[in-house]
Amino acid sequence: DCSEVRSNGFTTSSVYKITIGKNALLEVFCEIDRENGWTVIQRRIDGSTNFNRKWKDYKQGFGNLFGEFWLGNENIHLITRRRKYEMYIEMKDFDNNIWFANYGYFQLDSSSNKYKITVRDYKGTSGDSMSYNDQMYFSTSDFDNDHDMKNCASEKKSGWWFQSCSFSNLNGIYHIENNSMMSEMQTPDGISWYTIFESEYYSLKNVVMKIKPSNEG
Repeated sequence: DCSEVRSNGFTTSSVYKITIGKNALLEVFCEIDRENGWTVIQRRIDGSTNFNRKWKDYKQGFGNLFGEFWLGNENIHLITRRRKYEMYIEMKDFDNNIWFANYGYFQLDSSSNKYKITVRDYKGTSGDSMSYNDQMYFSTSDFDNDHDMKNCASEKKSGWWFQSCSFSNLNGIYHIENNSMMSEMQTPDGISWYTIFESEYYSLKNVVMKIKPSNEG
């Protein structure tokens, strides 16, 4: 992963090839700082990539590694399956306020277990809108695995680890600035993190989700 890229002496944040599984190479975007090499698994910046996609796309991954993308559930599973990982999420609103959420334990299960997420041990400034999703299966509009009577992925126009249809949805529709605060007459289908605004009707401007091996092993 990108922690090994950094250990090998690379200091520039960019796209690198890493090994996942048996001799399988994967191109990933590595965000490298003074101390760590982070593997970016998702980025939202401008709405250039459609995130309202089916199970197969979320499994394989999609988008542009230098722009908006989803790394792919199968790839994320293969990266996180052998050791303990943490996840860092950075979020920005249209006033350029920045929040972060750091989860000390992050892992994705296999496709046979519907890419069930383990996400625990929150620290940060954004409030914890994701521990609610711990131990949830991934859902898309064509494969509904949530605990709600509705199909949350279809209603929210994204793939995510929905339990009910609220709290967090970082793969939602990208709303431009003048529509980032939706009215309650609308379906709140944006890029949402409930605890920032105590609302799922505000859609964020930027998101980066990234992972690295936990220092705790």
